[in-house]
Amino acid sequence: MANKTLAICIPTYNRAGALERTLAGLEREVRGLEGSVEICISDNCSTDATQEVLKRWEKRVPLVRARNEANLGYDRNILAVTRLAAADYIWFMGDDDAVTGGAVKSLATDLQKHGSEAMGAVYVNALLRKKWVTKNAWHGFVALDKDSLPIKPNVSFMGSLCVRRENALEAISKIKIVDGRLFKVPYSDFVLHDFAHSYIFIECLRVSKTVGVAPDYGVVILADGSRVSYKKKLYLELILAKYILEIKLHYPWFKEAELTLDSRARIIGRTFIDGSIAAARPDLEPIFQAYYQVVSKVMEIEGKGFEAGVLGAYAAIRKVPGVRSILVAAFLVMKRVANMPFDDVPDNHAVLVSNIEYALQSTKKLTSP
Repeated sequence: MANKTLAICIPTYNRAGALERTLAGLEREVRGLEGSVEICISDNCSTDATQEVLKRWEKRVPLVRARNEANLGYDRNILAVTRLAAADYIWFMGDDDAVTGGAVKSLATDLQKHGSEAMGAVYVNALLRKKWVTKNAWHGFVALDKDSLPIKPNVSFMGSLCVRRENALEAISKIKIVDGRLFKVPYSDFVLHDFAHSYIFIECLRVSKTVGVAPDYGVVILADGSRVSYKKKLYLELILAKYILEIKLHYPWFKEAELTLDSRARIIGRTFIDGSIAAARPDLEPIFQAYYQVVSKVMEIEGKGFEAGVLGAYAAIRKVPGVRSILVAAFLVMKRVANMPFDDVPDNHAVLVSNIEYALQSTKKLTSP
């Protein structure tokens, strides 16, 4: 029997309600495509109603599911869901994602027409606040030379990544589990920790001759209004900046969108906000300092002297007695006016604490001379 064309691979953990909504949306998308599309879900040992949700939906959609005996962490669950797939191509998707109407059929059809051994990776656009994340000068699926890609893909977002299964499994075969984390043998390091989806995509792209680009359909990024703690906010900023730096160091040939550091306004604005959070919460200062070191390294590599100068001046000003309280006051006014989605609340979840400890250790190694 020939392989199916497309596997939608969803890692999940304790998101039963969101998963229910996602599957309801996908039911409409895969109707009539059961012979060419499958949905693969790896449950990372959820303690909520996830298994009940999956039992209900396996009767309604072409579902392949498995449950880990313990929570393996995000990265290892990406490996698990990848191994579940039996289709030619894998489209990674979050458990709270939606897709534009007809996206699954369009991608499956385009892969049947254009997919080949030479095309190990496909970049699928994403819709955020009714605007496409990646601006394209053309319409319709195209296969492009991977060495002359005219766009900068945002590969930190899982829902934009589609890879050829054989290439993905080859990339995974060169990973070892060390202390619960993914040790990438070709690089003798834990490259792109917390971004296993990005690692798999770039490795698939690295060995490809062409890359597919689907500009007119894709995942809808849902801004659900959820809020995070100051600690989680700074951690997320750190690992996103670290992700950008690691790509520059290990994959200098790949031009990432770098959406968090792609303009002066974002670089300076995010640093001001993060530095003000740390000023308000001195216990979070080590996370901010790690973030500052990573961003400074990125600015150095890119030759962005103006931005580096502004960040250096800001770092110096923060040390002046009395200035920190002014920065905090200004930040709190800005946060209130803009309704920024993070709060000064306790957040000592063991997984977050462990992740922060590792991020600080690895950042020190990454930014050392």
